[in-house]
Amino acid sequence: CDLELLTNGALTPLDRFMNKKEHESVCRDLQLPNGTMFPVPFVLEVPRTIAGQIEKAGSNPLIRLVDERRPNVELATVKVDDMYDPDRALEGQAYGGHPEHPEVARINVGLKDFLYVGGTVVNFNANQTWPDHNELRGTPAQVREHIQSSGWDKVVAFQTRNPMHFAHIELVKRAAAQEGCSILLNPVSGPTKDGDIDYQTRMKA
Repeated sequence: CDLELLTNGALTPLDRFMNKKEHESVCRDLQLPNGTMFPVPFVLEVPRTIAGQIEKAGSNPLIRLVDERRPNVELATVKVDDMYDPDRALEGQAYGGHPEHPEVARINVGLKDFLYVGGTVVNFNANQTWPDHNELRGTPAQVREHIQSSGWDKVVAFQTRNPMHFAHIELVKRAAAQEGCSILLNPVSGPTKDGDIDYQTRMKA
């Protein structure tokens, strides 16, 4: 998912995994060093054991990323520009800082034995990404083309992590009717917390 978003323009203006300077700027000021707003850090995490091997490879090494469910399948190659131990307290503040927040806990506990890599994706094997719901997985350019080719001049969009409740449905329908808009739904799929509705069910809904 991260590789797709990084390479299909969904994270524009970001086109790389953040280096230390970019990471600290986003965590501290919610913007990239050039002043462009960017609300959350976007990094490539590597175990310290692998980080040691990367360091021995010299300057700007290339690392292969594989699918953990299909370890023989290469997803991408990343050119490493920077490797660093992040300021975890600073990064936690980007998510509110509360130790019970899932991402704060992951940063402080789950990633304690990881370093971050900053670098550029130089080869992305899009054909090897997980094939679920490809008919719904449009790039930003494809979504814009769909809006234009459908003749929509006004759009109300709704981004949802879980299946929409009736209140959400009515909210979107009324907004569209009031403004004479077409409706664009943008479901977010990704890691969930225990007890959440699973990804497949959310997408089918």
